[in-house]
Amino acid sequence: MRTNVIAAVLVICLLASTFMMPPAAAEEALVTITSPAANEITGSNVTVRWDSHESVERFSIKVDGGEIFDVGKKGSIELPNLADGPHLVTVWAHNSTRSDMDMVAFLVDTSDPELTILGPSNGDHLNTSDVTVRWRASDASSIARYEVEVLMNGAFHRTILLNHTASEVVLDHLEDADYRVNVVAFDGTGKSTQRSVAFTVDTTVPTLDILFPMDGKGVFDDNVTVTWSAHDAGNNLVGFEVFLNGAHHATVSPSANSVKFTNLRDGGYTVEVAAVDSANNTARGSVSFAIDTVPLDVVSTFPGDGAVLATDIRAQFSKPVDREVSNITVSGVEGTVRWEGNTIIFVPASPLKLGTVYDVDYVAMDHSGRWLNGTWSFNTTSMAYVSGVVQDADGAPLANARVYIPGGPSTVTGEDGSFRLQVPPGNQTLTVSLGGHVTRTMPINVSPGTERSVGAIQLASTELIVLVGWAVAILAIVLVLVIYYFRKADRGRRGRRPRQPTRGRGKEASRSWKGLEELQKRSRRNRYADDDIDPDERL
Repeated sequence: MRTNVIAAVLVICLLASTFMMPPAAAEEALVTITSPAANEITGSNVTVRWDSHESVERFSIKVDGGEIFDVGKKGSIELPNLADGPHLVTVWAHNSTRSDMDMVAFLVDTSDPELTILGPSNGDHLNTSDVTVRWRASDASSIARYEVEVLMNGAFHRTILLNHTASEVVLDHLEDADYRVNVVAFDGTGKSTQRSVAFTVDTTVPTLDILFPMDGKGVFDDNVTVTWSAHDAGNNLVGFEVFLNGAHHATVSPSANSVKFTNLRDGGYTVEVAAVDSANNTARGSVSFAIDTVPLDVVSTFPGDGAVLATDIRAQFSKPVDREVSNITVSGVEGTVRWEGNTIIFVPASPLKLGTVYDVDYVAMDHSGRWLNGTWSFNTTSMAYVSGVVQDADGAPLANARVYIPGGPSTVTGEDGSFRLQVPPGNQTLTVSLGGHVTRTMPINVSPGTERSVGAIQLASTELIVLVGWAVAILAIVLVLVIYYFRKADRGRRGRRPRQPTRGRGKEASRSWKGLEELQKRSRRNRYADDDIDPDERL
């Protein structure tokens, strides 16, 4: 403890004695450079000046890494045409007892600053109101500051001052206009370089309207021309981009207002058109349509002339139609409309009138927007109709069977055995005949302007009757032969019979005539019984 205290006291005494001792007398400098100042930026011709002690007898100088040379007792020296860059000048002063020196470093800068504007590019059209102007600058010495001048539509707009560290400036809230920005870079010597950039601010989006085809409508040709109308406030449109079903189709000039698509297949399509201006502002429009080259026609109409009173009125179209807008009307007749597939049907609320002409109007639109309308007329008949189906005994249809009213109209059955025959109203006899089949007749009674269905009429085959006839004939021959054989055999056993008296043969003849009369009476009774059978059951 005691030792530490003594050591501390000694250190304090040593330090105190150091501060209390008088300073040693410093030697006076023989030379001091007064110009240029340290790190000064100068031109290529530099005058170096200095002050010296009165005892100096001569001076010597060294410039950069060059050799030392004497300048006598002059107090300055001219250094012409120094190269750009840093330089170091050393001045020695000599007297009879010693030498002393001073030095100064400075920078020679005779060139203007380097300045390049990086963005935006000259002539750009920008679709933003906030524009950043960027640059890059350098100098042999250093950049001291920047000055940015903004002109709008050729008139002064504003000036912005920036320090040497800046490399960009943000021009915000610019109006749509033409601008010119002048950027000036200053170096330490006051030299400057100016660069300019001109650009246009255009934030207005063009307008675009597709004129044809109508959106959602059908096109009836496989060649479609899509037309549009476009406008840009600055009249700066540069072109149109056209897309078909999402794929790029074409680029067209700004003066164009249409594009043609050829040989499109039936189906749905979407065309998008983009109007682009010089600032890349873009307006888009699209249209969807369907190619439908299948025409809309009327396949058939019903009825024609000679319609029955209870008929419905039909028009069959060639393809599906829009039932919401399609319709059918009959002049002077009220009724309801219904559909069966592609057929529109008008059902009168009450029977039509005899011998009257009716006009039918129809209108239809398919799902592509194609319209069809038309008219036809028909009259109702004062006659009547009979319809039905002719079949064989097994129920199979018989084609080409003749159906007729004796002495009146006739028709033949179709492949399905059906027939429809116009007949006079009232009681008639309907006859059905076909080769190889038994002809059938039946009475009918129909009212004027009506149609009666007699249902299925079955014809028996005559081949079966012939076959049965042959079988019966053969059986009869066999039976006769058998009887003949047995009678002959019986006569052979009995021998020849004695001759019978003439009177006996008269009695046998009398019995034969009586038997014949009995058969005729039976035949007449059977005929009278047939008259009691219902006529519809005679066929």
